[in-house]
Amino acid sequence: MQKVAVIDMGTNTFHLLIAEVESTHYNVILDHKQAVGLGKGGINNRRIMPDAMERALSALRRFRDTCEEQQVDRVLLTGTSAVRSSDNKREFIAAIKQETGWDTFIINGEQEASWIYEGVKQAGVIPADHTSLLVDIGGGSVEFVLCNAKEILWKQSFEIGGQRLMDQFGHSDPITDTEIKEIAYYLKGVLKPLWDGLKSRDGVKTLIGSSGSFDTLCDIYCRQKGIVLDDGTKGYPLPLDSFQSIAKDLLAKNRAERLATPGMIELRVDMIIVSLVLIETLIEQLSIEEIEVSFYALKEGLMSLVVNGKL
Repeated sequence: MQKVAVIDMGTNTFHLLIAEVESTHYNVILDHKQAVGLGKGGINNRRIMPDAMERALSALRRFRDTCEEQQVDRVLLTGTSAVRSSDNKREFIAAIKQETGWDTFIINGEQEASWIYEGVKQAGVIPADHTSLLVDIGGGSVEFVLCNAKEILWKQSFEIGGQRLMDQFGHSDPITDTEIKEIAYYLKGVLKPLWDGLKSRDGVKTLIGSSGSFDTLCDIYCRQKGIVLDDGTKGYPLPLDSFQSIAKDLLAKNRAERLATPGMIELRVDMIIVSLVLIETLIEQLSIEEIEVSFYALKEGLMSLVVNGKL
């Protein structure tokens, strides 16, 4: 039995998953996330800013200490959109190596989409009887995977994550209808490959949202309905009418009012706005009938690949 740590350096959030890995499965010891804002202030200029780099290194030093305390045998450190798109990534990777001794594995968008799917499969939320669209909204990129419970049918990563959209589309507080329409119009254009990829198919009725903003929306829904989920819950349905009610409410609120919403966390309070516009655009364009939320995503996919000897 080996202790393995998977660290997902997301554009907005860093995730640390430590597990005992056996021949056919893994047992989670620790699952932790920390707001870092790696892409803040520079992602659309292809730069990791000095203050963002220091926040990242500070978080990784704490993760290193945790891994040492847990006597971890192997660390798999991954960088996604903010790292792979930055012109100064070599400087960042060198600083990580110097501070922690860890090598950084930069994941391209296609790999990220595939490995998110591997994570979501473990959550058991992918319907077996029809095709679904899996969506993972990150700070730098959004991964789309057309899939069923057995395989990926189509996948693509788009550089339209929450931090990029926030930087590109400044908006009022609360956001106005005109600003919402402006972001939606942009998304409809940039997502043309997605619409084209679905033309030859019968369409999708299920939207599967993994982690991030979908977690927060599910938390808000559960608070509203008095639902208490077990610690081991891997996913949960989010009724479409409830999502639409929550979205309408949040889009009408300013930042302070959103933060006061039961289930909202400060980590999501700003990015949730552009995420809602994206989700609403997908529902409208694809005539989505139901939403499933997966609490598993990239880090669980990476851990499953470690178990299977693929990483």
